[in-house]
Amino acid sequence: MGGQVKIWCRRSPRVVVVSIVVAVLGIACEKEVPPPPTSRVAEGKPIAAPTEDAEKKLQETINREPEYTYNPIGKRDPFQSFLLEPIEQRETTPKGPLERFDISQLKVTGIVTSIAKPRAMIQAPDGKAYIAKPGTAIGRYGGVITKIGPDMLIVMEDYKDINGKLVVREIKMPLRSEEGEAR
Repeated sequence: MGGQVKIWCRRSPRVVVVSIVVAVLGIACEKEVPPPPTSRVAEGKPIAAPTEDAEKKLQETINREPEYTYNPIGKRDPFQSFLLEPIEQRETTPKGPLERFDISQLKVTGIVTSIAKPRAMIQAPDGKAYIAKPGTAIGRYGGVITKIGPDMLIVMEDYKDINGKLVVREIKMPLRSEEGEAR
């Protein structure tokens, strides 16, 4: 019996608190809830017209200029790549046929290295093939073929990084088989 009395003592504060909460809620529910306030329009009374002062404030708010206006002068274009930028805009008309296309659009379809001056056959997206040698301009950003190896050619492009420092990018163009995959 002694163990049961201890359990009742531990539970009794909980029972008392729950009883008090139920009693308070019961008393609160007995009070009358006031009806919702009625509007003047519902009663049939006209609403007063807005004063001239209120109309002036409304017009000032509407006509006010925005607090901040973006000024792009002296700031870089947020849609331009921040890693590499071309040194300068090249002429709008390319000098050679391979300068009309981006380097990623061109495919190396053949290489001849057994002669004194190696040559590469490059296929453009328009289906035409062109013969190139070291020093040939290629790509839209002023790339130049620097080396023709047995299985790839190397193109160098000059860029400025975000700090304005000159960066030379080396692009390797692998020889492609007829299926279009690199060897």
